[in-house]
Amino acid sequence: LIQQVVANVNVASSIDMLNFSGRAGNVEFWPYNYSPGNAIGIPGASGGTFDYGDTCDSPNGSFGSMQVHVHGGTGYTGTVFAFNRFNDGAVADLGIGNNPNGQPDWSIASNANAFTVRNLKVFVLPTPPPQVDPYIADKNIQDADGFQLVYALDIPTNPNYRAAKPDYSVDNSQSVSSFSRIAYYLELDNYWIWVSMDKFTNDARQIGVPCLSLQCGNGFSPTLIQQVVA
Repeated sequence: LIQQVVANVNVASSIDMLNFSGRAGNVEFWPYNYSPGNAIGIPGASGGTFDYGDTCDSPNGSFGSMQVHVHGGTGYTGTVFAFNRFNDGAVADLGIGNNPNGQPDWSIASNANAFTVRNLKVFVLPTPPPQVDPYIADKNIQDADGFQLVYALDIPTNPNYRAAKPDYSVDNSQSVSSFSRIAYYLELDNYWIWVSMDKFTNDARQIGVPCLSLQCGNGFSPTLIQQVVA
C-alpha cells in the first residue's frame, strides 16, 4: 500500500478540456474489488458513485483499478483515464475523461471491445533525463521531454492478469534506476491522453498495471496504490 501526496499533475490530450498543468489529483491502483465510498476524503468526490474517490476492498475480489484523477484547482475535475477489470478475462473498462453515460470512472462499462486501438505506455523522468520516446514526440507533447519508456502494452479486450502479468511489448522496469516523475499515455482509437505527476513510488516495477498476479509489482505482493497526487 502506497498512500502519499505528490505534486504537479500535468495533462495533455487530443480532447480540448483535458489540457492543463500543475493540478492536484489522486491515483487508484489495485487488483481487488472496490466500492464507491470516498476512503481518503478526496474533495468533491461522491460516496455513492464510482468516481474519483473510491474505497479499495482489499484483499477481496479481483476486479482491478488503474485510474488517475484530478480534483485540485479550477476547471476540469474527475477521471483523467481509467483501465479497470483486468484480472478475470471479462471485457475490460477503458476510458479517457469522465464517463458521460455511466459511472464517472468507467467502472462496469465493459467497453474495451468498442475500441480497435488500445495502447498504454508508462514512462518515468530519469535523473538525468534521456531523449523522449519518438512516438510520443510525434504528438508534440511538450511535457514529455526527457521521459523514458518503461512499459508498452496493447490492451486486450478481455485481459486476465490473475495468474500472469500483462504481455508487455516493452518492459524496461528492471533497468530503471533513479527517477523524479511518472507518466501514463493511453490511446483509444482517435483519442489519446498523457498525464504526468511527481513520483508516488521509487520502484518502477509498481507503476505498471496493478494486476492480481504476483508477477506484477514487486514480486511479493500485489500493487495497491490509493493516494493523493497534487
